[in-house]
Amino acid sequence: MSCNSCQALTRMIDAYYQARKDKHKQTRAYDRYIKLESLEDSNTRSDCISCQNIINNVFHDTERLTQTSADVFSFDEPLVMRIKSPFLPSGRSLRLYRVETPTPAYATPRTCDPQQVDIALLLKWIDRCQASHGSECLSSTIPPPSHNIYLIDTEAGCLVHKSADCRYIALSYVWGQVTRAHTTKSNLAALQNPGSITAEADQLAIPKTIRDALNLVSLLGERYLWVDSFCIIQDEEDTKELQLSSMASIYANAYLTIVAAAGKDADRGIPGICGGVEARKTNDGIFRLSSGEQVIAHEEDRFLAPQANTAWNSRGWTFQEGLFSRRILLFNESVSWICRSSAWEELIRNPTEDLADIVGLQRRPDNSQLAYRVPQWPYLYHWDFLVRQFNKRRLTFDGDVINAFSGAAAIFQRHFNGGLLWGIPEMFFDHCIIWEPLSALRRRRVYGDSSSVNKLPSWSWTGWEGDIFLAHFAKVVSSPECDDGHGELQPMVEWYKSKTSDAVASVRFPVKNIFYSNVSVHQHEEQEACSDGWIKKVYPEGNPYYINESAPSVRFCLPIPLSNHDIASMPDNESRFLFFKAQHAWLFMGQDVMTHPVWPVGIVKLYDREGNWAGSLRLHAHPSDRVPTGESCELIALSLAIIGADLDSAAFDYDDYDDGESREHYRDSKLYTFYKVMWIEWENGIAYRKAVGTVYKDMWDNQAPTTIDVVLG
Repeated sequence: MSCNSCQALTRMIDAYYQARKDKHKQTRAYDRYIKLESLEDSNTRSDCISCQNIINNVFHDTERLTQTSADVFSFDEPLVMRIKSPFLPSGRSLRLYRVETPTPAYATPRTCDPQQVDIALLLKWIDRCQASHGSECLSSTIPPPSHNIYLIDTEAGCLVHKSADCRYIALSYVWGQVTRAHTTKSNLAALQNPGSITAEADQLAIPKTIRDALNLVSLLGERYLWVDSFCIIQDEEDTKELQLSSMASIYANAYLTIVAAAGKDADRGIPGICGGVEARKTNDGIFRLSSGEQVIAHEEDRFLAPQANTAWNSRGWTFQEGLFSRRILLFNESVSWICRSSAWEELIRNPTEDLADIVGLQRRPDNSQLAYRVPQWPYLYHWDFLVRQFNKRRLTFDGDVINAFSGAAAIFQRHFNGGLLWGIPEMFFDHCIIWEPLSALRRRRVYGDSSSVNKLPSWSWTGWEGDIFLAHFAKVVSSPECDDGHGELQPMVEWYKSKTSDAVASVRFPVKNIFYSNVSVHQHEEQEACSDGWIKKVYPEGNPYYINESAPSVRFCLPIPLSNHDIASMPDNESRFLFFKAQHAWLFMGQDVMTHPVWPVGIVKLYDREGNWAGSLRLHAHPSDRVPTGESCELIALSLAIIGADLDSAAFDYDDYDDGESREHYRDSKLYTFYKVMWIEWENGIAYRKAVGTVYKDMWDNQAPTTIDVVLG
């Protein structure tokens, strides 16, 4: 006997599939709510097998069925059940597929061997992408390295030195703590002897994942494999730095990338390749409805982000490897294919695997962290996206933060005029130096052998681990609503950088923060033609935009340089001290630390000596952490922000949590103006960033701020 919920679920699934077969009906109409029966009901406990099977698939614990409910809906393909329960704070979504004969136009479940991956299926995916996806997947906008690279020749079983434009497969995996063989100056010659690197080699401690990758390359009919531990000489610093800066280019130009996402280290192996690993969990989601019909349920996250919840997806070193690869075979409990045109899954037969004229039903999301499209202009919001995703990942050693991101930095260095200074584009320096935390941050610490000074600057995001927002007020790509409340930032500081903190003997170079100078030059110009291939246009609404002949489909807010003129330059990760003059004042922190309404980060209000509200600071700490509330803090003003004072707009998001005080203050004003400030503390004559925030203009000016010399480290 089945419960009412399962009978309703059966009817919905039947109706859905019937409508799907009828071309005149739309499956988008399905949006139903059901409540799965509680196991506290003894009749349900013994009789309703369907409910128990569904919950087993979600919880693996039938005792948690109490108070569980589900929405069943479809927005096209496939049918989705969203489970809600007190035991699942974020919920869980299952894709439901009826076990039936595959039809050409719809995705259907595929039974998989838990012991062995079907190599013929992988070759089919590769061939389909090769034949149908064109330059989107087959060519890279990132040129191959100009230097030769080492590769493992899987036929000869040794290292070979080849041109970087040859055809090879790259491996991305988690090293972990396992003892692993690697290339050094002392064994390089031996590893170039045939038979020295094979899946069967006993003389080397080759981790299981790399052995499986060697076998997989051969099974796919390919010859060359790039693996960092063997193809980078680990103790040759000069060539190692060059190879690390080429990582994005190496992965972007690989024929495809094998992502070994299963397990926590390199001894896990690649599930389904050459045995030796426990059976894969490929078909756990099959259950029978009360009608007797079988349904396969797969977690939706498996399709939207098959790399989620893996150690591989949490490590800093693997970020750019998946990001810049154009085509990926991702091995977890099952295999996924991800390219710039489609996403296919071993467990589900997608019609786009066979029919070239059907648009992919599981198309890769544009904001995916895999198979990323690199913009060909200085798009700060793309850089912000990469930095945010990378900086949330873990590094075993804080000192790896530069090297683990060096491939991405080398690619974007080509587009940011002036290059990158400790991960901050110099051309947008005033906008990025005021980056804000979106989570509690941990200070990264790297010290030299004879120095107590942290090598990672406090003013750069590279000095902190956690989620941050980098791109303030720097809108580059235009839309008809070009004045849509993003506001304007007016710099107040002239920045100089130096490798040393000595105020007298240091050699200083100006930071090339040119974005604002472009704003000033072009804000009021009348001519249509500009220099360097730019043409000025105007929207019907009256807002200007610019077109460049090198990117004619993109509308820009300003005619900014689209590439770095010094193309051979490398990111500057040595000039860690900033010299400048800044307005300076003291304010008092409030007694309470508030919680940001969206982000898990603390906010503290600022007051003057008379107790008048002045602004707020966004702390690097969690709201529950101890901070010196009620005490005075030293602030420096870095820029003036100006936003149209539309009280209904999002402008006041920039003024942190003022309980309506700034709204009242600016009610009769046309402009909302405030200073972006930094809380600093001094140590041995060097100032260090503690937090950033806002102080509204009138209050800051009332403090009679003085100008001081600052060395920021």
